[in-house]
Amino acid sequence: MEIRRARDEDYVEVADLRQSTIRNLNSNDYPEHVIDRWASTLEAQDLRESASQYMRWVALADNVIVGFCEHTLACEISRLYVHKDHLRKGVG
Repeated sequence: MEIRRARDEDYVEVADLRQSTIRNLNSNDYPEHVIDRWASTLEAQDLRESASQYMRWVALADNVIVGFCEHTLACEISRLYVHKDHLRKGVG
């Protein structure tokens, strides 16, 4: 596994991973209307536009993004998502 800073070209894959994680993992804990709203609120362009406010990191396995996290410049974690097939494998 490789950990590196997120790049602009990663944001489509990161946004897809976030949406997939919310729909596959969080749907057991939240009602469908909450999942729909939560999963649809962040797109690749939103990530690009907020890039100067966060440090973003991606975890890759075989050159595929399997997790990502971000923290503020004050080092407060704001997002952490791991692909459903890579849970409990040290990605988080």
